[in-house]
Amino acid sequence: MKTILLLLTLLAWAPDHGKRIDSRDESWGPGFDYAIGGPVHIKAVGKLQLGTESEPGATVGLRDEVIFLSDGKKTHVPQEMDLEMFDRLLGGSEGSEVILVLRKPTRVKGRWVDKFVSLKRTVARGGRFYPDLEVIQASHVTITKIHVGSDASKNAALREGMKIVSAGRSEKSLHALTGEGAERVASQFLHGSPNASFVVVLEKGKPIVLHHSQNSASDRVELLPPPPPPIDAEYSIPAVEDERGCNIRAMEQLIKNLTEGIQKGEMVSRPLDDRFSEEFHRRFLDANDPEHLIFQAGDIQGFAEHELRHDDDFKEGIPWYPFRVQTVLLERLSARLKWVDEVLAMPPDLKSAEVYHADRETAKHPETAEAAKVLWSGKVKRERLRLIAEGMSAEEASTHLREKYHRLMSLHEHRCTGRLLGRYLDTYAAQFGPFTRYYLPAEASRKTADLGAEGCGFGFVIGPVDEHVMVREIFAGSPADKAGIRVGDEIVEVGRSHYEKIGVEEFGVERLMDHIPGECDAKRHLVLKRKGGAKPVAVDVVLKSFPTERMKATARAYSLDGKKVGVLRAPIFYSGRFGESSISIDMEALLAGELSDIDVVVLDLRGNPGGYLSESVAVAELFLGKQPIVLVKGKGPGFEVHTSRRKSPAYKGPLIVWTDRDTASASEIVAAAIQDNGRGVVIGDEKTVGKAHVQPIAGVSGGAFGQDPYGSYKYSGEAYFRANGLSPLREGVKPQIHFPMSTPRNGRFEQELAKMPPLPTLPSSLEKGVVAAYKGLSEVARKHETRVALDEALIKLKRVLADRQVADVLTAEKYSLELFEKEIATQRALDTLKATTVPGLNSDLNKTPYGREILKIAADFAATNPKR
Repeated sequence: MKTILLLLTLLAWAPDHGKRIDSRDESWGPGFDYAIGGPVHIKAVGKLQLGTESEPGATVGLRDEVIFLSDGKKTHVPQEMDLEMFDRLLGGSEGSEVILVLRKPTRVKGRWVDKFVSLKRTVARGGRFYPDLEVIQASHVTITKIHVGSDASKNAALREGMKIVSAGRSEKSLHALTGEGAERVASQFLHGSPNASFVVVLEKGKPIVLHHSQNSASDRVELLPPPPPPIDAEYSIPAVEDERGCNIRAMEQLIKNLTEGIQKGEMVSRPLDDRFSEEFHRRFLDANDPEHLIFQAGDIQGFAEHELRHDDDFKEGIPWYPFRVQTVLLERLSARLKWVDEVLAMPPDLKSAEVYHADRETAKHPETAEAAKVLWSGKVKRERLRLIAEGMSAEEASTHLREKYHRLMSLHEHRCTGRLLGRYLDTYAAQFGPFTRYYLPAEASRKTADLGAEGCGFGFVIGPVDEHVMVREIFAGSPADKAGIRVGDEIVEVGRSHYEKIGVEEFGVERLMDHIPGECDAKRHLVLKRKGGAKPVAVDVVLKSFPTERMKATARAYSLDGKKVGVLRAPIFYSGRFGESSISIDMEALLAGELSDIDVVVLDLRGNPGGYLSESVAVAELFLGKQPIVLVKGKGPGFEVHTSRRKSPAYKGPLIVWTDRDTASASEIVAAAIQDNGRGVVIGDEKTVGKAHVQPIAGVSGGAFGQDPYGSYKYSGEAYFRANGLSPLREGVKPQIHFPMSTPRNGRFEQELAKMPPLPTLPSSLEKGVVAAYKGLSEVARKHETRVALDEALIKLKRVLADRQVADVLTAEKYSLELFEKEIATQRALDTLKATTVPGLNSDLNKTPYGREILKIAADFAATNPKR
């Protein structure tokens, strides 16, 4: 079985080429190069067709296809070689272990299905693996390159990658270009005398009349097969791949280790059963084709044969299914790219309106190729009109989309790298909850740097906003600052160069964000959409080693209405590797320094995604004295209460915690502890994320997180509860004073969060009578509401944001240039309004109505609750 899996993986990786023909060996040719290759079938069998060392009862049949051969040193796919080379490999060498894998068409319950047989034998002295085995190559002819200026290049029906099924001097004398005679027929009819005509027929196409063209010797190509796709270091798994491809045994071990680790670690374990398989099956196909535009209904039906087997695959460490999906994906993408080119070759219609259902997440896959072509035509036309509305010329828009979709194909072609396997394993991990993840080694290394004290970066803070990646903060002097990136820029594409980029539209927010970080001195090419700008802006930025200020706690003091307001910003709960720096240490120093003479502190936790649990407890201790902070429960029956160990807090005065809908995890623990103990007041636009899980991180093979060569994983090993015993799962921390929302929620994430199993209520750790409520909170809230009701900027912001939630032209079925221009004008007006109303994460609060209102609330709060 494992051998079979190895074969299938390599088959998925192998390019479809065999004996490469350079038509320019002669002075006149068809105007294109072509390759001859195809599957190898059994033609005749001899004495050894029964019984092998690996499968004693296995047989070899005349219809069997040889899909893999190993000579003990290297793996080979038959369709990459001619039969003479294949025969030499089949003989093996003395003492070598030859493995042969066959695909056996088998009739089961009235239909043909593929079964696989692995045959393995050690070659004895003077022996041979199969002395009397004969094979036949069912070849086909594939166009590999079209010569510029040839008659073939002028025919729009011909494309590189197309298969020619027959050729001849005329339509009445066509000869098949398949089977044993493919090479003979090709040499006879695809080459001829000057300017003579010949006819070719493409797969599912009509006869095409062409003329022989004169070849240029200066433009020859080498008669060598193309090299294997390069290893992408950003998405590689060094322990399971090298320049030859995938190490299947290592892949098997990786899958087993990950399965055992998650099953053992998850607080709420999930059985690997048929229900698990069904959900995983759907998730993985959606991960590869989120808009249901690439696969066809027949493909989905074919994949359905494996729908209930995924649980067994993960138990046994079987890795071949993702490569099967990838093989079909590439075949479909190849056809889709031709359609994209056809649409972009036509001038855009700038006047009439068309209909395209843009929201296709729940749509059915197209039944036929023609139905898929109609959908792709609508999609590409819509995207081009959108770009033209943003300020591109029709030619620029067409070029941009052509590059975008051809990049999509090139990214999927790296089939034996971690890019595919990582998506497969991450989809598996996500089955256990929205917080459980698998990280490729490079991704895990970056995550480790994010929680450390120093590292390499751009010096900006980014975050998902309404399915977009937005720049939320820029630090002075950083690479991002020097490159001219601005707060509010939307990152739409990122890559190591202009030619290797991924876009948010085709890859999603999370993958694009994962692709942005990198090692020191790595370069990133970013494409940005700028507020009020007509065209996308392209910038190159180099990651540099510097103290990662985006993580550091910062402080700023303001004077308002006779009160000194200190704003303490906490971007993430970080900790140095050796304890020399952490957010709690830095915040204590700021409270004793810049904020030592202050009337009220605003603890800014907006956009804080969390971090170390230990640091959330340590930060809460700065404001609490001998009070409970958080309850943590693992898989066992009991729970642990984390209580402040300090005799007295570092800051005793009035305290406001400022949150938003992106405040999550460890930052929620701090906000809840301060709120439950009556130590401060929470203000914000809505409830926080509501994560409620503590997530340990581990290496797949037991190595340290970020250093394990197999990658790492994050799992929900514990759950945390508020000091009042309630679970914040989905509920989050609700503000006591509300603001107009400034960022929309991630609806997809909330859907995943809703699937998390409910958590029990634990006994409250709060002692009755200890909590002292703040005075005058209702009066502070009343003053805030009065000011907001009279502030024109905040009134307009609230109204426009509400309108945008109700009516969004981007998801409308009908589209036209006029509609897009109207939508873009509306969005630019909203961006301008938000930029002048809502403060950025690192901006001066005095410069926006939203920020000034925060300071006024703090001043009112300090007036009614003087320092203790």
